[in-house]
Amino acid sequence: MRRPGLRARLALVFAGGFAFLLGLGGLALWSHLERAYRADFDAALIATGRGAASLWELDRGEYRLADSAVAHVVGELRFGDRTLVAFDSTGRRLAVSLHFPDGPLFDDVTPQGRPWEPMTVRLREGNARLLRVPLSEGIELYLAMATAPLELRLAQLRLALLVGVPVILLAGALFGAWAAQVVLQGIVEVARAAEATAHQVAAGAVQFEPLRASGDQDEIGVLTRALHLLTTRLAAALAREREAAARQRRFLADVAHELRTPVAIVRSEAEVALASPPALAPYRHALERVVEEAAGLGSLVNDLLLLARGEAEAPGAEPQRIYLDDLVNRSLARLRHLPSARGREIRRGTFEAAPVRGEPDLLERAVVVLLHNALVHAAAAPVEVSTGTRRDAGGAVWSWVTVRDWGPGIPAEARERIFERFARLDRSVPGAGLGLAIARWIAERHQGRLTLSDPPGGGAAFTLECPADGGSEDQEAQNTASQPSLPLEHQVDQLRPLGLLR
Repeated sequence: MRRPGLRARLALVFAGGFAFLLGLGGLALWSHLERAYRADFDAALIATGRGAASLWELDRGEYRLADSAVAHVVGELRFGDRTLVAFDSTGRRLAVSLHFPDGPLFDDVTPQGRPWEPMTVRLREGNARLLRVPLSEGIELYLAMATAPLELRLAQLRLALLVGVPVILLAGALFGAWAAQVVLQGIVEVARAAEATAHQVAAGAVQFEPLRASGDQDEIGVLTRALHLLTTRLAAALAREREAAARQRRFLADVAHELRTPVAIVRSEAEVALASPPALAPYRHALERVVEEAAGLGSLVNDLLLLARGEAEAPGAEPQRIYLDDLVNRSLARLRHLPSARGREIRRGTFEAAPVRGEPDLLERAVVVLLHNALVHAAAAPVEVSTGTRRDAGGAVWSWVTVRDWGPGIPAEARERIFERFARLDRSVPGAGLGLAIARWIAERHQGRLTLSDPPGGGAAFTLECPADGGSEDQEAQNTASQPSLPLEHQVDQLRPLGLLR
């Protein structure tokens, strides 16, 4: 799952914090208002009770009987939402106030509770708050007020909070997202400028437009100035590095170029001397060694020149549509005269059409390197070559050629080192250690790769892969180039005309 961006995370953090604080504030507001509403409700009930007690004290003297006095008090206090009832000391009901639609029915109420402390009781019409007011002469007045208006008020408050809090939260989240976008816009601009600079550096630009330093003193300004300084120094360092690399490549190319002529002259003169009359017979062995060493030195110079030109990224030949299986056949024909190929068994494995687009000479050079490497380092062991195409997990089609031998194999710790320049695991085997480095460079030049694997049965298998060149010719080429699987002795017979098998 993809992780959300910084702007989204900031908006989520802001919304989460805002929701927590808003929820906490809503709960606190609800608790405070609920207590306040209930306190106001009870205060109104207590005020009514105190008014009734005061009226009793004022009017008691006007009546001979207490029953008449209390009936007068109850009759005088008329409230639409409150009901009054008086009891004597024996619990006998003396008087009840008129009942209004909003007031509670007092028919099922008995004397209870502590004086002047409101309590909740359940009546036939619902809950009510009951207040016990003691009067003189053992008479008690009970006041009841239905809690329905209070509950309705609290329900309205609860609804307002349940609706209002999410609306405010949504508005806060939108505001947080907008604020995060505004705040991070400067960072986004810096990131885009840095990305553009990175693309310019990757494209090989020696000079590129640095980031514009910001004059602001906030964190974005500090970041911009730091990146500006970094890109400026990076540009200077890259310029120095590229200049040094260019000088090195020019030096290597010049040396290789200058060495080609004297090496060619030495070899030519030695070959002419070998072809001269028998008078030079005593020097024949020395001349043969000179020719052999001159040939090796010439090969080394050519390899160095190829690497030097490759590092300089000099444009090569025009890419062509070619087949790796054809290159294998030509490479085998080139190798048939080498001493390492005499008497060796070279097998064909899967041999299918493998179209690519590239430089034929370079790709053939890479195939020759792999074949020659197997013949030299897997002495007396069979060598198998295969070609074909495959489709990877991403849907891309690759053409490949694999050269497999049954030699001693490559130690695990040396499997990457053998692709380095001048890497030689066995100093007794002739060579300069440049072949695999050149083959890998050729593969990378064609957007491909050269890999080493451990096949079953021992030995080593080098696989050169390049993007397949699709086209309408592919099916026809596969039909003509693909061959049915043959017994091993028939595969061997197919290679005898090349001079590679004896």
